[in-house]
Amino acid sequence: MYAATPVYVEDPVTGKSRLTFKHWGKLTADMKFVPSNEFMLLSPQERAEMIFPADWDLSLVSSLPSERKAGRPAYAAADSDKLYGAVWLLEHVAQKVHLTADLEQVFDGNREMALDVLTVAMFSVISSRPFSHLSRWQQIERYPAVHQLTPAVLNRLCSRITEQNRMDLFRLRRQRLGNHNLCAVDSTTRTACGDSLADAKIGKRKDGHYHRQTTEVVVCSLETHEPVYNRTFQGNTSDSRSLRVILAELQHAGFDDLVLVSDRGYQCDQNLTMCIRKHQALVSAASVRQKVILDKIDSLSWINGVPGDLEWIGDHHVLGVQYDLERKVPGRKDVMKTSDRLRLNLYYNPETAWNKQQKLQEKVSKERKELEKLQHTQTPLTAAAAKKFK
Repeated sequence: MYAATPVYVEDPVTGKSRLTFKHWGKLTADMKFVPSNEFMLLSPQERAEMIFPADWDLSLVSSLPSERKAGRPAYAAADSDKLYGAVWLLEHVAQKVHLTADLEQVFDGNREMALDVLTVAMFSVISSRPFSHLSRWQQIERYPAVHQLTPAVLNRLCSRITEQNRMDLFRLRRQRLGNHNLCAVDSTTRTACGDSLADAKIGKRKDGHYHRQTTEVVVCSLETHEPVYNRTFQGNTSDSRSLRVILAELQHAGFDDLVLVSDRGYQCDQNLTMCIRKHQALVSAASVRQKVILDKIDSLSWINGVPGDLEWIGDHHVLGVQYDLERKVPGRKDVMKTSDRLRLNLYYNPETAWNKQQKLQEKVSKERKELEKLQHTQTPLTAAAAKKFK
């Protein structure tokens, strides 16, 4: 049995109407409706306007993907052929890492909302344009969303996403990771063009200038290469101050056994004390200006310009040594807690050190020749030249 709708179509030659049928699917013996491709190509609004008998089983309709298939030229109507290259790749990536399924579960089975969020994410990767251009971009490129994401629709979509949805997504991503996963945490600043952003604050950029900006933090797994956490901070928030908030939200999302890897921007006395108290594993670079590090460097015995206490690490072509450190921090009820796994690793790269020494010798030799030339010609040394040779 087939489910069909009678339609009268006018013959363009004779002008007479003839009866035809639009087939929407099959009907099994147990009254279960199996939709056809014609039904799947309908928009969600068109499918919602269709009325089915009450005794039909429509379970397959509710499980349909709310997305159109790849378009093709329509000779009797407007051309529906769209670009489908980069989006096709990102869709397969999202399915491979189960991101589409997690988004659908976060929004309580609302697949259309999940596809809208996925479309916004894809647009930010493919195009560098603002989101106000997304609806016009959808006219020439196929995206998972089933309707036009105009600025008004985007505002309503963003207002429906709650903090609980955000944490639920992180919790689902956590369940796909193994135990003691190695993750990297890093941040970057983005210039804020709008004046209404709550997190846009005056901050110092890497080029030394101050500008209204936001700080974006991302935690990525070094084993699966997938981001598992992100957050926006105010533009004047330093990396060392944001680590406490990052660890708290990761713990709420179920990330209680992560090993974080960071640069020296997150390394400070407060964060080190906090990690010791919470038994949080952290591998971080540190500045050699710290007293404990300077003392260890001064204690090294140098032989022919190379520290003799370091061992050769053949895999990385560097010299290295590890020290066990002891640090006491106040715990609960003013009980002093001693760190049990605090290590300090020192590395020395002979090739890099030789390159720096070579550049220094070349600079000194060049300046010596310039000074000898000035002395030979009895040329007065100006203030600018004296500052150069200082």
